Amino acid sequence: MNIFYVCPEHKTPVGGVRVIYQHVDILNRKGVPAYVVHKTKGFRVNWFENTTPIVYWRDNLLDRFIAKFKRRMDPDQAIELPIQGGTRPVIDATDILVTPELYGSNLAAPFGRSIKKVILNQNSSLTFNGYSLNKARLMTTVGSCKYP
Repeated sequence: MNIFYVCPEHKTPVGGVRVIYQHVDILNRKGVPAYVVHKTKGFRVNWFENTTPIVYWRDNLLDRFIAKFKRRMDPDQAIELPIQGGTRPVIDATDILVTPELYGSNLAAPFGRSIKKVILNQNSSLTFNGYSLNKARLMTTVGSCKYP
């Protein structure tokens, strides 16, 4: 089991990003394999010194085609998220995916069916960003959201 923290990419200091890096470092010091997940290959926060383990989303046409083919062949199968780096090429059902609250309505996105998810809520006022207060427009799931 690995723990993966989805992390926004800010080139300027943001406390929540630093907390994500610190969580990953603490888990690794305690013997729990953990990684920061960034979207842009090669990105690393450089506004504070760190050697935090990082993996990157692997989002290319071939990976999307293979995932779509697998879903058509077996719609109930667990969805794996392809990554580059780490000890394995995917985040799967044996892992935990931690996502910050700031993605608002994208929290309902299917970040891999069957992958255990945890919301790292550091600012509760951001949790419901993107959700309507209008009763006619309430959402419980969002099937077409993508990683921001």
